Amino acid sequence: LVKIRLQAKENAGKYLGTMDCVRKIYAEEGIRAFANGLEATVWRHALWNGGYFGSIFAIRGMLPKAQTKKGELAVNFAAGAIGGIIGTSLNTPSDVVKTRIQNHNPANGPPKYTTFLAGARTIAREEGLRALYKGYVPKVLRLGPGGGILLVVYEYVTTYMRNHWM
Repeated sequence: LVKIRLQAKENAGKYLGTMDCVRKIYAEEGIRAFANGLEATVWRHALWNGGYFGSIFAIRGMLPKAQTKKGELAVNFAAGAIGGIIGTSLNTPSDVVKTRIQNHNPANGPPKYTTFLAGARTIAREEGLRALYKGYVPKVLRLGPGGGILLVVYEYVTTYMRNHWM
């Protein structure tokens, strides 16, 4: 919530920094404001994790078997990156709705978006399905490779743990 408010261009100059933002949100909206968008955030994480972890091992199984350590790193990175793209493709609509919920200013009246599913329907109906994928390209350019790095690190750490602690 705080990050969304600080980044919104309509809030330019409203906050002096993170703690000022926290204080003003609390003073103007109360403690419950910090839970705005929580349901959409849960959807966002569930969809990304389901898409990512539900696909990476199957994808890795479809890629050519690695013959070297470097090859194994490359296969894990590729599988993780593809999984990251799948996860991002699934969770971007919930991220868009979450951001809109969190960016609502109560001074502007009642919120237009309150939950993920209702918000997604409203956005799709009023702006078209493409509006649910606003910001997709920069997000996938970050989370695709991030998914690759995640799988490489996961494999390294679990292998280390198996070899040294089990």
